[in-house]
Order: sequence, then structure tokens, then C-alpha cells
Amino acid sequence: MTQILFINALLLAGYMTIWWAIAYRRKRIDTVDIAWGGGFVLVAWATLIQAPSFRSQLIANIVTIWGIRLAYHIYSRHKGKGNDPRYTELSSKWKGNFWLRAYVSIFLTQGLLALIVRVLSAQLYGRLDLSLRQPPINS
Repeated sequence: MTQILFINALLLAGYMTIWWAIAYRRKRIDTVDIAWGGGFVLVAWATLIQAPSFRSQLIANIVTIWGIRLAYHIYSRHKGKGNDPRYTELSSKWKGNFWLRAYVSIFLTQGLLALIVRVLSAQLYGRLDLSLRQPPINS
């Protein structure tokens, strides 16, 4: 589990770094919102590759549908509009390197939150038997 967590953390850090670069190019911090759902998709598939099981496959499929829908919805909502006022207000108080602060305070933080949600959900799913096996018959 520790190795999976470490690999997923590295993947999320790389993923959020790519989205930070996209946001920097677009000059829009709210780009992170589009990336949010995709971070869960990335971790779900990375977990499936590292620990294949029926349960992991089911979770990856469900998370993929949800994550793509969420990313598309947020992208559609942002298209043709200015930066989200929440981020404008938050960043107005920043001093120093604006984009470095955005990277650490917003992008990496959201990646960490996605990882925490994954760890907590793994704990929950670990306690549920979602397999399609027939339960044993007690004699």
C-alpha cells in the first residue's frame, strides 16, 4: 500500500504540475478546477495498474465516468468567461511570486486532497466486499 501511495503521489504531483503550466499559459488559476476530476481518474487507473482486481477495475470505470463528466462540465462553465472570482479574491492578498504561490497553494494542495480522498476511499472499500463471488454456504 505504501508503494502505491508513493507512486500515486508522484503521478498526481506531475499531473498537477502539467495543469499549472497550462494555467500559467492561459493566465487563469481556475484551470485547476478542470483538472480536479482528472486527478481522481489518474489515481484510480494508476491503482488498478499497480493492484489489479475486479474491485479496482469497477472503481476505475466509475471514477472515469464521473471525472470526465466533471471536467467537461467545469470546462463548459468556464468557457468564454473571466477568471473565477474566488481565485481572484484569494490571490489578491498574495505577495511575492504569484505563479509559484498558485502552484503550491492551489495546484499541489488540490493534488494532495485528491490523494487523501483516495486513501480514505481505499479504507472504506477495503471494508466492503464488492466481489461477485457466491457467498460460502454454511453447513
